[in-house]
Amino acid sequence: MKPDSQEQEEEEKRHKVVDLRLLQGGKEPPSTGETWLEKKPIGACFLVKEKNNPMEFNLGLFRIDHKTDKAVILHHPPIPNPLYVDPVAFCNKYREFEDLGIMLTRKDFEEHDRNRLEGDSTDKTDSME
Repeated sequence: MKPDSQEQEEEEKRHKVVDLRLLQGGKEPPSTGETWLEKKPIGACFLVKEKNNPMEFNLGLFRIDHKTDKAVILHHPPIPNPLYVDPVAFCNKYREFEDLGIMLTRKDFEEHDRNRLEGDSTDKTDSME
């Protein structure tokens, strides 16, 4: 009886099919849908490096000027006009190399002062009533 069972086991081993599948995943945790670019505040300056060109030593300098529902508006010093970018495509091409912090422009300061002065005048009229 044992020889038959051994033969049967060997036969089963020969006929087993291996199920090869590509497993999804990688080094990074699954995406939450928000990119590193979308998480940065307006006024943020940063350096980027191309993901697929590790030997490239030039870095890109960008500043976030504004955000819309689906796009981020960037300033890049060599280009005078603002760049309207898809944040997902941008983050697929570039990785953040260094965060340079927030940089406010003269326009930002003027807008801040205007808002502060408007707030002061509103406070004074409210206190007079």
